[in-house]
Amino acid sequence: MRYWNIWALGLLVLSAAAIPLEEESAPLKLGLVKKNVKRVLSRRLVEHEPKWRHVRRTERLGLDGTVRTDATMVAIHGGITAVGMYYSYVIVGGQKVDLQIDTGSAMMALPHESCSACRKGDNRYNPSKSSTSSEVQCHDKRCSSSSSYGGCTGNLCKFNLAYADSAYANGHLMCDSVDWGQAEGIDACFGAITKESADFERDQVDGILGLAGESLSCNPSCITPLFDAALEQKKISKNMFTVCMDDHGGSLSLGAADESVFEDKDKIAYIPMDESSFYEIKLDGEKDGGQIKVGDVAISTTVQKVVVDTGTTLLSVPKSVFDKMKEIFLTNYCNVKGLCGDDSWFDSGLCETFDPSEEDDILDNQLPVITLRLKGGFIIELTPRDYLLSYEFGNEHYMCLGIMYMAGTSHEFLLGNTVNLKYSMIYDRENHRLGIGKRAATCTHVKE
Repeated sequence: MRYWNIWALGLLVLSAAAIPLEEESAPLKLGLVKKNVKRVLSRRLVEHEPKWRHVRRTERLGLDGTVRTDATMVAIHGGITAVGMYYSYVIVGGQKVDLQIDTGSAMMALPHESCSACRKGDNRYNPSKSSTSSEVQCHDKRCSSSSSYGGCTGNLCKFNLAYADSAYANGHLMCDSVDWGQAEGIDACFGAITKESADFERDQVDGILGLAGESLSCNPSCITPLFDAALEQKKISKNMFTVCMDDHGGSLSLGAADESVFEDKDKIAYIPMDESSFYEIKLDGEKDGGQIKVGDVAISTTVQKVVVDTGTTLLSVPKSVFDKMKEIFLTNYCNVKGLCGDDSWFDSGLCETFDPSEEDDILDNQLPVITLRLKGGFIIELTPRDYLLSYEFGNEHYMCLGIMYMAGTSHEFLLGNTVNLKYSMIYDRENHRLGIGKRAATCTHVKE
């Protein structure tokens, strides 16, 4: 699932210099993009990351520095404000590509070297450079010709990816040998992109790597997702993985419950998870009006479905819940600068400028804690420091609301990276449960 193009701060907040601010306290309205500004700040991020060499190995280290033997460790790069998403690299047919880590979809897709509409300067997959490359032909049993959204054209099996944010990518299916951390030589199929929308990926990112189950991998032809292929071929030991994200990257532990990325392993809560399509958990269904609270004010909702999704930038809630949150804030917290009035934080795509000297008082004393109670009793607790995203550009300091609603998601909550930044998660597909707990101080520890 990819809900970021409207709110992804890595692209949109960087547009600050393109906006004429009439006064010092004017809000930043997201949506105007000045390309040269984005490139300058993107370089700053890349310069702090390890340089990629054609041959490099990822050490299996936990946060305690010990070498792990039960997990394939993968470094995650990016950030919620620096890039607007998180990504890692894989080696496909000997060629490196950077792919968004997305637990809300199942397909791996990357740009084909012939793609004229793909982002300039990205890493491309050239099948002629690989001795193990193959195309999925129309007669192949994996190819579906029944759908107008892909099917078979000519002799190649087509695919099409379309997202709720109107981004898309299409092309044809190919297979090759893939190295993913220490999981080397995975025989996997993927989408080779020959056409994509301009907003499909960020400057640092070439494509997408879906980590959801096989039921989401039909686009329209059904192919085995990379994680499932690695598991079937015994490149990964167990049917689980752990995701930890911090402000500057993170780690992905394949085949293991990595307790080292939690603040306190004894406080990891396991709650039932349905992974038949999306990674779905539930809000607490008890009818006491306390599933969601803003401060001491409870919000009741009949919506119980909660999707855990690293491909969504923010916490997305149903519109009815968002409207109630807005009402509570505007009724009780209008003393906070920029919260009320014509340009409220709750209006689409607005960030507010702040004097850094005021920030601690606002975040620590003037705003409420937001809680979501999950089935099984675990409570997600978001302080103002969690749900307000801080960003500096030039001489300006901005805070942006890390909560949104989106049309088409009125029957579910999406736990995006606003939540993932605070809580590490174990996707235990083997035992149909999600492990969740506060993350360690940092999880940018995987050595490449």
